[in-house]
Amino acid sequence: MKQELILKEKLPDGWKWSTLGKECDVVTGGTPPRHIKEYYGGTTPWIKPSDLDKEVYVDSSEEYLTDKGRNESRLLPSGSVLVSCIGNLGKLAIAKCELATNQQINSLIPHNNINSKYLYYYLGFIQPLIVKKASTALVPIINKSLFSDIPLLVPPLPVQQQIVAKLDAQMAQIEIMKKEAEKEKGASEEMLDSYLKEIFESKEIIDSKKIKLQKITNKIGSGSTPRGGYRIYQNEGIPFIRSMNVLMNSFSEEGLSYISNDINNSMKNTKVEKGDVLLNIIQCPCFLFSILV
Repeated sequence: MKQELILKEKLPDGWKWSTLGKECDVVTGGTPPRHIKEYYGGTTPWIKPSDLDKEVYVDSSEEYLTDKGRNESRLLPSGSVLVSCIGNLGKLAIAKCELATNQQINSLIPHNNINSKYLYYYLGFIQPLIVKKASTALVPIINKSLFSDIPLLVPPLPVQQQIVAKLDAQMAQIEIMKKEAEKEKGASEEMLDSYLKEIFESKEIIDSKKIKLQKITNKIGSGSTPRGGYRIYQNEGIPFIRSMNVLMNSFSEEGLSYISNDINNSMKNTKVEKGDVLLNIIQCPCFLFSILV
């Protein structure tokens, strides 16, 4: 991995290798007792992993704590970097205000020689290393001790600020490109919808004789979930398609799971071939489909 290889390279003057625990105060969040209603419903954001990775900075949450709830929590100052360390590892955000988190998040309060946003970008870069260090339990976990020992590359503070400025500029450009791509995608989808309506909603088609799918297909079938559910998924093997992979007019490999040959052989009736049409009947109200290529 890049993160491991770079450790062997000579660093520029003023740079050093350290660890997260040496350069930051590491704080694990917690959950005030749920049965005490007076702890919840106030104005202090109480961050959970679902609140992370939405924006660089976070100052709002699904749930909030009251003043009494604050007293039961470790409050984090603005500028703290929040990292999910249970389940979906490596989700990030920087605290934009004073807040608290639950126990699935380890937070880093940087010392004076560490720029919060540099730390944020760095952690995003080494996210695969965070995942690698996690336990192989049913739910991936990286505890506070292991998290604190993760290597941290520390340039001089002015250099950190220069790095952040360059990355900010690049990210701003990427956002512009993403918005332009979304506009183009939206326009192309509108053209496709218009074309499909022109064909399939024409008077000739509406008045024509209808033929059932059974007569023009070799097989119509539905998928199934292997026994054991997500616990049997692997990092490599036979691709296993789920509803999240079947999008409108396209197929996404993001989040694609894999199964062993034995499980694949036990699910012969659900196999698909090149050119098969997949119809997603889960993501209502729209039916989504894609064609395997």
